[in-house]
Amino acid sequence: MKEMRLSLLIKLEKIDKIYKMGSNTQQVLFSLDMEINAGELIAIMGASGSGKSTVMNIIGLLDRPTNGICSVHNKVINDISDDELAVLRNKTIGFVFQQFYLLSKFTAEKNVSLPLLYRGLSEKESSIKAKQILERVGMGDRTHHKPNELSGGQQQRVAIARALIGDPEIILADEPTGALDSKTGKEVMNLFLELNRKEKRTVIIVTHDPGIGDMCHRIIKLQDGKVIAS
Repeated sequence: MKEMRLSLLIKLEKIDKIYKMGSNTQQVLFSLDMEINAGELIAIMGASGSGKSTVMNIIGLLDRPTNGICSVHNKVINDISDDELAVLRNKTIGFVFQQFYLLSKFTAEKNVSLPLLYRGLSEKESSIKAKQILERVGMGDRTHHKPNELSGGQQQRVAIARALIGDPEIILADEPTGALDSKTGKEVMNLFLELNRKEKRTVIIVTHDPGIGDMCHRIIKLQDGKVIAS
C-alpha cells in the first residue's frame, strides 16, 4: 500500500518575532520552525509566555514575523500588501476565541450572517446560508435567540458557525473551551472533531488543556518562543 502524501498547508521557517516598545525591545519567538499539513487536527500548547498567542497571530495572518518566512500554500506572506493579506485571511481562516465576541443586540442568525454581508452578499442570501450553518452546528432551533438567551456552549457554537460561514480551509481556535465547563467543553471539542473528520477542515487549537491535546492528532509544544516537541 502506498503511503498517503500529506499536503503542506502552513510553513514557518526560522521565525523571529520582536516587539518594539519605545527604546525597548522584547523578543518573543526565536528561530521557530513549524509545519502544518492540510486536514490535520493540531493542538499548540505551552505555558503562559511561551509564544502561543504570537504564533497564533502569525499563522492566522494577523501579524507578520520580524525575521524568517511564513507561507500558506507555498505563498510567502511576508511582503504582500495588507490588503492582499486581508483577502487571503478572509478566504482561508475562520477564527474562534475563548470569549465568543457575539454582538449582544443581534440574533444568532444575524451574528453568523454578518461576515457575508460585509462581503457584499444580499441580506436574503446571507440569512439562508447562516441558517444552514447554524443547523450544521446543532443550533437550528436557536436562530432568533440573542446571546444573552443562550448558554455558554450555545454561544460558542454560534461563534463556530460564524467562523464557518465563509467556508474557510482552516479553523483557528484560541482556548475555545476556556470559558466553558468540562461537559460543555467536551461537546464543543466533539464539534471540532466532526468538522475535521467529516469536512476535512484543518483545525488548529491553541490551548493549555492537556485533555484537549489528547483529542488532537498532534501536539506542538512551545517553550520560551521555540518548538520543543511535535
